[in-house]
Amino acid sequence: MNKIIFRNTIILAVLLFASYSYGGIKYFQSTKLNTDGSITMSITYSATSAEIAKNKNLIGKFSFDQNQLKEYFNFSGATFLKSNLHKDPEDPNKTAVTVEINTKNIFKIMEARVFKDIKIAYLKSDTGMIFSWYIPNDYIVSNSIDTYNFFVTSDIEIKSTNGLMNDNKINWFIFGNKPDPRGYYYVTTVKSDGKFVTTETKDSKNNSDSSADKKIGCGLFGIELPLIVFLGFAFSNISKRRKEYLKK
Repeated sequence: MNKIIFRNTIILAVLLFASYSYGGIKYFQSTKLNTDGSITMSITYSATSAEIAKNKNLIGKFSFDQNQLKEYFNFSGATFLKSNLHKDPEDPNKTAVTVEINTKNIFKIMEARVFKDIKIAYLKSDTGMIFSWYIPNDYIVSNSIDTYNFFVTSDIEIKSTNGLMNDNKINWFIFGNKPDPRGYYYVTTVKSDGKFVTTETKDSKNNSDSSADKKIGCGLFGIELPLIVFLGFAFSNISKRRKEYLKK
């Protein structure tokens, strides 16, 4: 246990150091999985004020214009809890953006300009609810992302993850100076106890036509099987890369 804590501490220290060592966008996202199938995202990203000015307030798909924030993050069903532009409290030479969004349909997130190239899935399997977040390497490069830090908390028990987990909280990250042409996969499985449902499941329960329910069930199974195989392959690759990183 002490070795695990020590390892996690070292990795987080490296992450903290990296966030001050390179240019580009520093991206931090805290995602909460709620029992009703919805998720709440709190996103903060920053860059030097000089770099923002040089790129006319738009670095890749990340806007630093207060009037454009909702335009770049908006998608069907999004409820904005916060969206503001401010000075980075840890560095007066940097400008930061904070956006908080809640949604009951996770699949709609990919409609947003800023998330357009990211692939998100949230499906039920025999092992529980699988939540995945795939980021192509081109997304990191085209948006000049130096550090991509992804935190996840859950109201439901977390069964497995390829991130660093402590007390039902997960930390996962990408360093822009360590490119991987295969992209980056985040995967977490949470317990499904019957109380935890997605928007699609709710809609199907409200449908009194049993044949329609069967079609939905079959359709989901057709999606789940290749997804589980894909996520298993992704998890294997991530575990291998993380072991190689820890040996360095």
